[in-house]
Amino acid sequence: MNTLNSKIKAGRQDHYNDAQVCGVHGLNTADDAMKVVKCTDDNALVVDVHGGATGSGDMKARTNITDPATSTFLKCNPDGTLELTAELDTSALAKESVQTDGTQKAQVLGNTEGDGSGTATHIHTDASGNVNAQIISTVNIAPANNSNSGINDGPANSLAVGLRARTDIADSATETFLLCDASGHLQADIIAGGGGGTQYSVGTTGMATGTGTLMIGNFAGAAKEVAVNSNGQVVQELGFINSSVLGQDTGANSLPVVIASDNVVDVSNASLTDLGSAVNEIGDAISATSNGVLILAQDNTSNSAALNVTAGGALRVDDGATTTGSDVSLNSAQQVLCYGRDNGGTLDALRTDAQGHLEVVVDDFVKGQDTSANSFPVVLASDDVVAINATEATIVGSANNLANNISLTSSGGTSSTVDTTNMNVMNILYEDTNTGNFDGVEVHVSFDNSTYYLYTTLFPNDNLAATKRTATTNLNMHGLKYVKLINNSATTFTNVYAMAVGSP
Repeated sequence: MNTLNSKIKAGRQDHYNDAQVCGVHGLNTADDAMKVVKCTDDNALVVDVHGGATGSGDMKARTNITDPATSTFLKCNPDGTLELTAELDTSALAKESVQTDGTQKAQVLGNTEGDGSGTATHIHTDASGNVNAQIISTVNIAPANNSNSGINDGPANSLAVGLRARTDIADSATETFLLCDASGHLQADIIAGGGGGTQYSVGTTGMATGTGTLMIGNFAGAAKEVAVNSNGQVVQELGFINSSVLGQDTGANSLPVVIASDNVVDVSNASLTDLGSAVNEIGDAISATSNGVLILAQDNTSNSAALNVTAGGALRVDDGATTTGSDVSLNSAQQVLCYGRDNGGTLDALRTDAQGHLEVVVDDFVKGQDTSANSFPVVLASDDVVAINATEATIVGSANNLANNISLTSSGGTSSTVDTTNMNVMNILYEDTNTGNFDGVEVHVSFDNSTYYLYTTLFPNDNLAATKRTATTNLNMHGLKYVKLINNSATTFTNVYAMAVGSP
């Protein structure tokens, strides 16, 4: 036995090249002999579960999962399929998250009989899942509130119906549709009251006996017919003109007067000023005919003569009354005084000095430096030299305004956004502690802080001490107002410091 034991190796290895082989056998009761136990090529034990007497391999299940005494055989159909009577416990079914993903489906059926004794058939829907319904009997339609014009000023939807009325209120057979024109206006014939009869359009000729509407006016509280002449024109008696406008008044309040073409209006004053006054007195009361109105003036011998005008209607002045020349002073020239209107609307004569130079006062002149809108334009001479004092440029931005010891996560980690409105030229300084890594960080810019575009990508390098990675870049930001950093790599950048600084 000791010799045998020395040849048997103990252990838990999966494979031995020189181990003693021991076969596993079992008792075959039918042959009353030991049989070797078989396994597959994968060393899986082969078990043959076959039919036979009770307990020889038939499948059983419990009606109460916690009570072994309730175990009973399962029943199958003649073709070997398991016969199943299922009771569905809905308490454990998911009612929200699972239902919404469409994994649980049920078909809806109806029955041709109300008590369920008829034929079961599927509910019919269209391609969008809307149930198709067929109205098999007459129904009354009650509109929804948003379609009911009786309680809603602007119903979203409405039912179109044809309006009908009876020619005999007591006879339903006389019902007919109401008539409207192409614009939807209801057509009506006035057969009693309100002046019935034929209606005529303006300018209609060849009319039969007038059956139109009589025009009535109010006279001292009593209704009176409006009088017309034989041509149908309304008769106006001058005696009833409102006395408040009799006499001279403005043109808007006066009756138009036509001067006969062969009549002469005599203006007995040689002064142009008085002539203008005389014309103004005639004013709007004169409505000139195509032949015009002849205006007379007196000459220096008190003789009346018509004013002379050009073909264009401009008043002609005798050349002998004017003096021309280039002299500084014309003693006999006609003089004209120039006026200007002040900010109060009053006309004032323009002012000159003793030499005749026009004097100008600049009231809103601002002394000292001001904005261009409040300053006079100045043109520098081409041979002039302007001294410009250079001042220190304004620096915009702050330390670590993009990132202050943060982690830029992989696949989309974003830094803070910096407003670069006052930066025409900008520098970005960046560092992190991802030494030995060659992934870059993207610089994105925008003009509206909504849509961003990739401007450039920074690829940091390890410093000499290999303690951190650093990178810098210079950007022209003309018109670009916002900047931020985005990490679209597969690496999370740690201990990130970054800032954007620049000048206008």
